[in-house]
Amino acid sequence: MLKEERFNHILKVIKKSGKVFYENLAKDLDISEDTVRRDIETLHSNGLLLKVRRGAISVSKNPFSFQDRTHYLTEEKELIALKAQQLIKKGLTIFMDGGSTICAIASHLPSDSSFRLVTNNMALVPIISKFKDIELIILGGIHDRESAINTGGQTCNEVKQYIANLYFMGTCALQKDFGISAVFSK
Repeated sequence: MLKEERFNHILKVIKKSGKVFYENLAKDLDISEDTVRRDIETLHSNGLLLKVRRGAISVSKNPFSFQDRTHYLTEEKELIALKAQQLIKKGLTIFMDGGSTICAIASHLPSDSSFRLVTNNMALVPIISKFKDIELIILGGIHDRESAINTGGQTCNEVKQYIANLYFMGTCALQKDFGISAVFSK
């Protein structure tokens, strides 16, 4: 079977079911899982699908809602939160954008934290409101319920008023050739 035929098969399966698994594709196409991995890597590099553990999903399919992501990879988020604490110093102005990992960072702040926090992340409000020495500045804009953030022109105009010493960015993916990405779909 030609590589292009394999690519078409993989993309058809993803279009139909939203996901594919290495093992199933290897059996369907009578090829090795290594060949499937290489094919998926090529399709991912071209932006035609998203690689996930043991397979791939449709680019347009978000596998988890924001609420689901708060309970996903919690140990890894706790590790990130502990590492982030080392960067946070008294008196800084810190910007935190959206994402469940950002909420994990906020949840693990020491109780004596004292800094200015600028955010468009509405999910941070109940977390940060417990800290008496954190000045919380919430950017306005259009609230996106799915991602729990405020967006749009108003948000952009308001953030221009602040200079952050530290920025915590929520990310969707990290890829060696393309770097860090964040996705907002509207």
